[in-house]
Amino acid sequence: MTLQTKKKYSLILDDEFVQYCQLNKIDNIEKLAKELFDKAFTQLKYGDTPLFIKPSNAPAKVVIEKKVEVNLEAEKIEQIKKDLKKVQLQNKPAVNKNNSSEILYDE
Repeated sequence: MTLQTKKKYSLILDDEFVQYCQLNKIDNIEKLAKELFDKAFTQLKYGDTPLFIKPSNAPAKVVIEKKVEVNLEAEKIEQIKKDLKKVQLQNKPAVNKNNSSEILYDE
């Protein structure tokens, strides 16, 4: 029976990266390289995500439906219909009775 060992990978650092670390006085170069690799790999794996999402100032639309039961007697309904008809007739202009298109007005 053979025991398989997990293969270890290492980062090969570019000279430019090492120079950057030296110029910025970063002592633990390998730690920074590992952190940057992890961050870049996470970004590759999950994609870019915004750091800050502005809240929307638009008001939320809320629709409220209410059922209202109205019990009206038949007499009241008929009275409302009559009143509505009177209002409609009052707002209609008067017309000549001899079927001319001339409109009559009270003056």
